[in-house]
Amino acid sequence: MFFKPLISLFSLLCLAGLPVQAQSLLGLNYPMGIPEHGVSSISQSLGGCGVAIENDFLGAFNNPANLGSTRRTTFSTGVGINLLNIADHGENTNHLNASLFAISLSIPVARFGTFGLSINPESNPSVRFRTIEQFNKTDIAGNDAEQALFLPDSVEMGILRTGNSLSWQIAWGYNLFRKVRIGAALKRYNFYQNTTELLRSGGTLSNRLIDSAWTRFHTYAFRGGIIVPVKRFSLGLSGEYYFMNDADMSRFIFGTRANDTLKTPDTYNLKPAPSIAFGGSWQINQQWLVAADAGIRLWDRYFDASQSTRTIDNTLTLSSGVQFIPAPTLLSPKIYEITQYRAGLRYSQLPGADASEFALTLAAGFPMQTDAGLIDVIIELARRTDPRFNEYHENIVGLKIGINAGRKWYKTESGSY
Repeated sequence: MFFKPLISLFSLLCLAGLPVQAQSLLGLNYPMGIPEHGVSSISQSLGGCGVAIENDFLGAFNNPANLGSTRRTTFSTGVGINLLNIADHGENTNHLNASLFAISLSIPVARFGTFGLSINPESNPSVRFRTIEQFNKTDIAGNDAEQALFLPDSVEMGILRTGNSLSWQIAWGYNLFRKVRIGAALKRYNFYQNTTELLRSGGTLSNRLIDSAWTRFHTYAFRGGIIVPVKRFSLGLSGEYYFMNDADMSRFIFGTRANDTLKTPDTYNLKPAPSIAFGGSWQINQQWLVAADAGIRLWDRYFDASQSTRTIDNTLTLSSGVQFIPAPTLLSPKIYEITQYRAGLRYSQLPGADASEFALTLAAGFPMQTDAGLIDVIIELARRTDPRFNEYHENIVGLKIGINAGRKWYKTESGSY
C-alpha cells in the first residue's frame, strides 16, 4: 500500500515532467552550463559517493568497475523535482524543474563478466532572463533638448538559452582473480544549445537587436575504473577521457535596420574536460556503511577553439555518505527495520573563480519484496554561490524518487538463488 502512491507519482512525472526551464544564471559563466549529478538514486542519497562502493544498483555510473561485482540483472531509474529560489539583492524568484535523471541496465553473462548500458544528463545550460530599465531623460540630459532626443526612454535586455548535454555508455566489468573488480566503458556525449540575446531600446530612435546562436556537438569518451576490496574496506579509482571533435555553430544577427542582418555558420574544434575520482568505503558491519569520494575535473585540458583566450579553473568535488539498516538479518522484519536510511554531504566547485555548490541529502530506501529491489525517496537541499556576484545566490530544494529492481537469472559457482 505504501508504494502505490510513490509509483503513481513516478508515472505522472515520467509522462508530464518534461524538463522545465532551469534558471541558474550562474550557468551563463560556465562551459556547457551547470553540471548535473546524473547517477543512480543510491549514489545521490549518499551525497554522490560510489567510486568504491559495490552495489548492484550503482551500475557503471560512478565507476564501471562496479559491474565486476554484479551478480544479477538490475534496472535503475529515477525522476527529480527541483524548486530553485534565486535571491538577488533582496529580490526573490522561484523556478521549477522536473526531469528524469538516470537510466541504467546491467546484465551479468556468467564467466564473461557483466555488461551495462546507461543514459544520464551531464549538464544543463538552460536559462531565461529579462529586465527592463526605464530612464528619465530630464535627469540625464537636463535642459539639453538635443541630447535628450537621442536618449532612450527604456532599455530591455533579455537572454533565452535552451539545451542539454546527454550521454549514453556501454560498459563492461569483470571480477579479476575474484579479488579485484575492473571495468571499462565507451561513452557517447551529445550537447546542443540555443542562445538568443535581445536588446531593445524605446524612444525617438527606437532599435531592436536579436543575436541568436545554435551549437551542436558530439564526441566519444573512454572510461575506466578499478575497485579493490580488502576485508571490510574498499578502495576505488575511476576516470574518463574525451576525444576532440568538431562542433557546429550557426549565428544569426538581426537588427531594426536591414544592413544589421548577418548569418555566419562555423565549425570549430571542441574537447570536453577529462576527470578522475578516488573513493573509499567501509562496511563497518551489516548495519553501517560509510563512504567518501574526491574527484577533479581538469578544465585546464578543456579545449574550445572558438574561445581560445578563455581560462577556466579546475574543479574539485568532495562527497561523503553514511547508510544505516536497523535490523538487516531478521527473518520476519517490519519494513522500517530493513529500510536503508542514508545521508550525504557534497561540496562541488563550479568552473568559475571561487564559485561552489554545497548540498545535503537525506533519504530512505524502501525494499520491494525480498532483495528484489528498492524505492528510494530523497530530499536534497543545495546552495550555489559565486563571490563575483555580491548578494546573489541560488537555493535548491529537491525531491527525487528512484526505482531499483533486480533479479538473478542463473546460479554462480560461489552463490545461490
